[in-house]
Amino acid sequence: MAGPPARPPGSPSPASSPSSSTTPSSTSSSSAGTPTRGCEQVLKYSIYRLGLFLVVTLVLLLIGVPELWAVVFGALFSMVTSLFVLAGPREEAARKIEARLEEKRARRAEALDDQRTDEEVEDQDYR
Repeated sequence: MAGPPARPPGSPSPASSPSSSTTPSSTSSSSAGTPTRGCEQVLKYSIYRLGLFLVVTLVLLLIGVPELWAVVFGALFSMVTSLFVLAGPREEAARKIEARLEEKRARRAEALDDQRTDEEVEDQDYR
């Protein structure tokens, strides 16, 4: 009779909880399963585009267009139509992503300023 399978080196023991791990990924402030607001907007926009493609493709198939041409024309039509019809959700997603990037840049700049030594500050003052 074989015992339990051997764990690979470095893997946590079954008795330890995942929250007790000290890996860098587990110490971040946001959880991996929770999408951020910008991510939700991109997902919503992608679903709208996919829905538009499927509707156009199904309509073309129902009127008798061959499958390959229905997919090609559906993709082209939905791509062009989404530029105009889905401009609002696309712009909202872009604004959310840009705001997140600006927050990250500000935090990174603040962290770098905190790490600077007094000598570096003095050197920059003389430049």
